Amino acid sequence: MKKITLVFFIAVLSSFNALAQFNFTPIAGPTNVAEGAPVTINMNDLANGLPVPADTYIDFTITVDWADDVNAYSNESSLDVVTTAGTVTAAIAGAAGSGASTMLTFTGSFTAPYDPSVDGFFDIILSQSWTGSSANWSNITVSITPAPACPDPTVLIANNFVGPDMGDMSWTAAAGATGYNWEIQPQGIAQGTAGALDSGTTAGVMVTASNLVDVTDYTLYVQSDCGGGNLGFYQSLDFSFNLPPVNNDCATPVVLTAGGVFATNSVVGTNVGATDSGELATTCSSYGGGDVWYSIIVPADGNIDIETNNNGSSMTDTGMEVYSGSCGSLVSVECDDDDSADGFFSLISLTGRTPGEVLLIRVWEYGGDTEDTFQVSAFNASLSIEDLRFTEGFTMFPNPVENKLTVSAKNEIKELSVVNILGQTIKTVTPNNRDYQLDISNLTSGIYFVKARVNNSEGTFRIVKK
Repeated sequence: MKKITLVFFIAVLSSFNALAQFNFTPIAGPTNVAEGAPVTINMNDLANGLPVPADTYIDFTITVDWADDVNAYSNESSLDVVTTAGTVTAAIAGAAGSGASTMLTFTGSFTAPYDPSVDGFFDIILSQSWTGSSANWSNITVSITPAPACPDPTVLIANNFVGPDMGDMSWTAAAGATGYNWEIQPQGIAQGTAGALDSGTTAGVMVTASNLVDVTDYTLYVQSDCGGGNLGFYQSLDFSFNLPPVNNDCATPVVLTAGGVFATNSVVGTNVGATDSGELATTCSSYGGGDVWYSIIVPADGNIDIETNNNGSSMTDTGMEVYSGSCGSLVSVECDDDDSADGFFSLISLTGRTPGEVLLIRVWEYGGDTEDTFQVSAFNASLSIEDLRFTEGFTMFPNPVENKLTVSAKNEIKELSVVNILGQTIKTVTPNNRDYQLDISNLTSGIYFVKARVNNSEGTFRIVKK
């Protein structure tokens, strides 16, 4: 039995209380920065001459109005922060591959906590990287943020549901925290809003949230409590609660009913919320986890085709493997990646199998990076033609056929339809006669299916167009 998990999309750790930042006096500028000539700006000296309030600062944010001077792009800018603890190259936001004026935001964490009461030295270094370029930096604003009195939890996870409306939430412990406050809100609803789906306090780092609804987006909020009124800042995780498909497990496959062609009994499958079955490794395609399962009974002639197709969704590529045996002790029969005529979908054609044998079918999306719907079908062209042959004396020849297919029956043939391997009807005629020559001279070479209706009997048979 595989572990069943929630699917979470975007992890966003963010604060929901005002931080006691210190803002240095802005540098109006403009400061011209040329390639090969970085500009160093001293923000504070060893003796903390500003003075910056004594505290333990851990993060910095620096904004600047950037403008091209000579052939410079904003994404060629960089900024380093230097204290006696070391140098940090800041992350940049707001940059573009052009010379358009923009506001740049540089963020980072000091290599070690910055305590100006011990050592106030603080430089920033401005750079441009493109040969011969230069840019003007104006309104440089430097802010530093102290460590919270109560550290925040990290690595929030929505993982492993334990019921149709319940999911486990966890996080990494914060040093010094004696407990945590948590709540679940619909995504887009702020923490603290009345009517939270679930909330509470806990001394541990995992809770089970209730009242969740399938295929719905939520936000988990968690706050550290270090006792004595010292609270951390609420951190958040956006996630989507998706129950796995009913055929998420090898032991609970969806049963396919074989038809004469793909379209006869095709079903819409989904891998949304699917997780790894834990069965033996696949032997083809690229498996990234998230498989779903089907089963089929081999027809009397021992032959069966199993195929996946697109149904208009974002899924464009599948892998598929067919097994004999039972879950936990499967034996691979055949694996396929792209043999379907429908793009990168899968087709497995089996012959000589034991009539009545139950085969298990595993389907996954190539690479495991897309969740959506698809079509799957099992078919055998001989299944329906037998009724026509016995009850209506239906015959057809030649096969393979080049231009005209001769068909006949004891009673009037009411309708003939030609279907391609994608299940698309490309020709329909109404002979209303016991004998008829079906003209297929305009078809390209390949495999087709002909559906015939005689009295109240219908059948589908496979032909090869030469």
